[in-house]
Amino acid sequence: MPTLTTPLGFGDQVKYSAPGAIEIYLKDWQRLLRFETFLERRLNIDHLNCTVLGTETDGNPAFLMSQYGKGKIYLLTFPIESNLATTTGAFDKGMPSWCSFYRLIAKDVISGRILTQSNSYIGSTEHNISDIEKVIVMINYDSDDAKTELVIKDGWKISDCLYGKKPSGNSFTLGANDAVVLVVKK
Repeated sequence: MPTLTTPLGFGDQVKYSAPGAIEIYLKDWQRLLRFETFLERRLNIDHLNCTVLGTETDGNPAFLMSQYGKGKIYLLTFPIESNLATTTGAFDKGMPSWCSFYRLIAKDVISGRILTQSNSYIGSTEHNISDIEKVIVMINYDSDDAKTELVIKDGWKISDCLYGKKPSGNSFTLGANDAVVLVVKK
């Protein structure tokens, strides 16, 4: 009978431990993410055939990726979303960019987008109108103006702005709690 460990490519032993703080080191971003979380159990993981993307301070894998068929499986061994939802100030300026986890997981999808930007306070979606026309919605979720650099794939250009101020170049500032709706064409 298949188990979670088979497609992920790791062996595991469940070790119960007392609730407490957990620190995670993400290798790709060369930074330490630390926050309090209360775990009922801790997985001691033997990473047999998977890539370790982040570890606890003792080296135990905490964020793993494994190839599976044509896709990938990611395992995060701690409850980041429930923790952040109950942590006051978790998304304030100066806090770690928690979206790094999601950007890593979605990087193959993001790389296919026509327009990208890197400000973590600006959310963007891309909507197909046709093979040569798309609508881009960008929302600034911050209470301050947000600056970003727009990267548009070769052969595409911003043809119209349906809402908000049309960017005049690659540097772009989106007002506090505001949005812009752009049309891009090939």
